Amino acid sequence: MKKLSRIIASAALCVMMGVMLVTTAFAASTAYDVRELNMSIPIENDMLVITRDSKKTDSFFSKFKLEKEYEETMNKLKDGNIYLEAMKDDSSLTLTVTMTKTSDSESIGNYTKLSDDELTDVKTKLLEDSLYKSASYVDYKGIKYINLAMSYKEGKKTVYAQQYNTVINGENINITLQSAPGKKLTKDNKDMLAKTVEGTTILEKNFFTENKMLLIYIGAGVFGVALVVVVLVILIKRIKNPNLKHKNLVHELAHEHKLTKTTQIPRKTIFDVTKPTNSFLFALAMGVNSYGTVFQKPLALELYLAQFNTMRKLAEDGSGIFIGRCADYVLSEMPGLFTVFVHADMDFRIKNTAERHGISEKEAEGMCLRS
Repeated sequence: MKKLSRIIASAALCVMMGVMLVTTAFAASTAYDVRELNMSIPIENDMLVITRDSKKTDSFFSKFKLEKEYEETMNKLKDGNIYLEAMKDDSSLTLTVTMTKTSDSESIGNYTKLSDDELTDVKTKLLEDSLYKSASYVDYKGIKYINLAMSYKEGKKTVYAQQYNTVINGENINITLQSAPGKKLTKDNKDMLAKTVEGTTILEKNFFTENKMLLIYIGAGVFGVALVVVVLVILIKRIKNPNLKHKNLVHELAHEHKLTKTTQIPRKTIFDVTKPTNSFLFALAMGVNSYGTVFQKPLALELYLAQFNTMRKLAEDGSGIFIGRCADYVLSEMPGLFTVFVHADMDFRIKNTAERHGISEKEAEGMCLRS
């Protein structure tokens, strides 16, 4: 039973670790696959997200009370070349991912294929637009971006924004974070955007990326079923053979004390582990009779002594539960010993023994008296 408990505990620990790893991986952000751009973009979980695949029932529409403007909102995404938009629930921050394809972007092809001088030329050209205040370029996971600080007027207030621009396969892609009008972006806001861009990856079109979530669910399901099957097999094995552990102990003792299969040992003596021992056992264990005369120990007693030695050794190695075998006496000198004695009155014992063995109460009474 102890081994079974360890197996179940280990399996439960594996499941818990798996859950913790998955929770840790997705606790801060959720990756959104934007198939039109062939990109996977992580968005913090405290932002509400809308993509071109969003449904009317998505939380974005209910939070901002846009259920009736669903079609209009989706059309605005297409008209603005927006493929993903994420907003704080208080509308203090908005993150957008846009893509356009122009003659300039097609002529550039890919930022990653440009030399530093060529990329500097692109950066310089972008800064000719009064919208952009400063620019630098970064490289995240093999994707080169130009990092642009932006600001523009909206009415009487200024809108501040940070934008990461890249060109991939002739497509001009911008990941932009802007604040509510009149509020500047904080360092934490800029760090969050940088983390989002750094975590953005190019999707490889294959079966695994196309069915990522399905495969995760299938894997978790298979693992769960396998765990249940293992536990059930062990339980069934234990139920069918409750003496398995005891038999293993006897075999271990036989090997240690060089007892062979031909040695005649009463089966009852070996396997009746929970049956109380008679009042002379302690004297027998000492190798003397009631008169103090030393005598040669019988083989059955030798086996008892071998079990006593093994019990002491097991107790010295670590904690355990010992049922029967006069364990309270054998381990009486062990520190931390805790003993439990289960007692019932004679009437209850007779009735219980009769029901368990299918015998008359008279026969059961004799059995109880003999034990």
